[in-house]
Amino acid sequence: GKRHPYVYAYVNDGTKDYNEIMSRDIEGQGCHIPFRNDESDVLDTTIARVTYKRGKVSVVLQPAGADDWVKCFVIEDVKLPVDSSVGVTAMTGDLVDNH
Repeated sequence: GKRHPYVYAYVNDGTKDYNEIMSRDIEGQGCHIPFRNDESDVLDTTIARVTYKRGKVSVVLQPAGADDWVKCFVIEDVKLPVDSSVGVTAMTGDLVDNH
């Protein structure tokens, strides 16, 4: 199973239902990254860089205090139309948490 918090992505051409996508095993299309809010006075941030180039979507992350970027995933053979949209959410699904 996946360790939480888990960062992942999926490509949808607008014809797939969210529940259909989430019913598949997305293991390998994401990564575990520790970015929980520990409710201290210090704001811990993780920086994400999302790149779309030559049909590939890649995500690298830099956790708070880290010098290096962590490769999270690459999705190949992605064809985004000119008028497409990209969405980002912090939804936790069935988990309740601060992050």
